[in-house]
Amino acid sequence: STGEEGGSQMMASATLADELSPLPHGTSENNSSPSLATAPSLSPTSKKSFYFDTPEEAKSEALRLAELHRTGDAAEVLAFMRHTFGQESVVDDPVLAAIAQRKQEVDDFCSTIDSREGWICHLDNGEKLRVLYKGTEGCSAATLRCEGLVDAPLIDILSVLNEIDLFKMWVPYFTIPIKLGLRDSLNLWRNGRIDQIDIFKVDMPWPFSNRETCLFIFAVDELESARPRIVARMYDTDHNTDKMPRDGLRCIPAVEDGACRLGVDGGIALYPKSANLCYLQASWTVDFKVDIPGWLITFICRQFAWFAWRALKHICRSASKSPTHMSRRAHNRALYGFIESRLKETKLLVPPAVTPLPDAMLADEDDENNAEEYDESSPHDEYYNHARTPHHDSEAILHKVAAERQQWESTHPTAGGERKDTGWRAWLLGA
Repeated sequence: STGEEGGSQMMASATLADELSPLPHGTSENNSSPSLATAPSLSPTSKKSFYFDTPEEAKSEALRLAELHRTGDAAEVLAFMRHTFGQESVVDDPVLAAIAQRKQEVDDFCSTIDSREGWICHLDNGEKLRVLYKGTEGCSAATLRCEGLVDAPLIDILSVLNEIDLFKMWVPYFTIPIKLGLRDSLNLWRNGRIDQIDIFKVDMPWPFSNRETCLFIFAVDELESARPRIVARMYDTDHNTDKMPRDGLRCIPAVEDGACRLGVDGGIALYPKSANLCYLQASWTVDFKVDIPGWLITFICRQFAWFAWRALKHICRSASKSPTHMSRRAHNRALYGFIESRLKETKLLVPPAVTPLPDAMLADEDDENNAEEYDESSPHDEYYNHARTPHHDSEAILHKVAAERQQWESTHPTAGGERKDTGWRAWLLGA
């Protein structure tokens, strides 16, 4: 390579050494999900042929691919290095080891959301929307998963998800029957095109203190893999300081007076089906750090997830007509120009000549007459009016809370036969 290219690779190495993070402990399932029955396999990357004469050549290519966020392809180069030059050629290099760990972290997350094991289905409308959760009894955490089709171009979806400070435009904020929702969201630190640390502040109902979380977010581009996708991973900075970039840690503020920091671990996977249609999977485990029954935490999160999904689809459909989002895309060409070039390369920027989907698949979910779209277990359309604006009728939600509490108590009898909740906990549970 030329001297200029060599200097560029040295800069890339320094950047990656600071920003890439190790892999958390844990294993994942390998069961395939029926939600993506058309996917060719669980193999996340296509098998490419690589050959390099020296470890230096291979490392240079791995760094180039990692800088382009093509972590899967970079991992293939690392596999070649291990096989040809020995394990030490990767594990003894902290930058290359970090690339491999980041790739493994993405694969573990995707294996988890591909699996059906351990998940309880709350709502299943096929590819339109699924809401699933995992039991949280005995702890203050909730694990939720939403997946379904979003009929919007991939770049519109990515622009909505990337503009963190605009989340207040669409993330639900409830005032009835309780105050709950996103109050503020800000970007604190950014490195390169995508890697960032953001803060989210959530208003909680009395008697709970408000919550906030600082998330480290990165993404990988696997649009040319055997299973094309873009994956974003995120986790809180408070419980993952060993994985955080050093520069980013200095930007994290102290906890707001009276607030409590949440523990969060999750991500989003986007599978483009065409230029104007994507399958989105999102999953998070959130530790709310509050002493209330697991059934109530899970119930509230399921309802909030349903509203948030609908709001996300709305804003993604209108992003290309939103002056605010389009202005952001015009000013941040380093990111959005890069995305557009990648979509052109993969033929996902312009609509292809394909047969349109049936009207039923792309029907507007706001049509109140389209009652067959949701079963009886899903919230009614009128509930959506509780988000961001007050609504006079909260009886349906209160009845549903009471019904879920009754069901929970029937399967969790209290020792001695009588429940003795006192104070605010008794009020909250309606005892």
